Amino acid sequence: MNKRIRNYLTNIWIFKWLFLVSAFIFNFGLIVGYIFTDYSVTEIERISNDRPKEFYDYFFNNLMISYLNVIGMISFGLSSIYVLFINGVVLGGAIKVSMNYLGDFWKTLLLVLPHGITEYLAIIISGGLGFLFLRNAILMFRQKKKKFINMQEIKGVLVGLILIFILLGVSALIEFYITPDITDFLVYKKIWR
Repeated sequence: MNKRIRNYLTNIWIFKWLFLVSAFIFNFGLIVGYIFTDYSVTEIERISNDRPKEFYDYFFNNLMISYLNVIGMISFGLSSIYVLFINGVVLGGAIKVSMNYLGDFWKTLLLVLPHGITEYLAIIISGGLGFLFLRNAILMFRQKKKKFINMQEIKGVLVGLILIFILLGVSALIEFYITPDITDFLVYKKIWR
């Protein structure tokens, strides 16, 4: 069983550089969003009233973002760059607004981190898959590759899609069932203030 799992992970690991590019773009957007967000308490009240209420809302919202990243293959990664950057900006802005509202970096981190780890990984993997055609076109142009896409890359994409689906499912479960309890603990009972 371990050998089979290792083989699946090897198939997706061929995209490691694409994942690093994806992480760089998302993190750059996160920093830009954090730096340039102008926050107020009314913004956080509006955001908290508009947030999804059901498990499937969290899951399908994140699945749509990942889907947009993956189909970025068609645009040779251009749409993936846009989606990754904008999502980074939105998250950076949300972190800044939350820090202002909660008054503490650690409280904000406690709200984001439990579901954010798996969500971040899924978005980075989907963004990396979105750069596949661009990478292959560059390799073919430089004559370092004969076929545009090979069987190992197809397997890697399939494993990546399954992994994204699992990670987003775990993230949505945590965000729906655990994060509200953390929010109640930190915000409404104000135990830490």
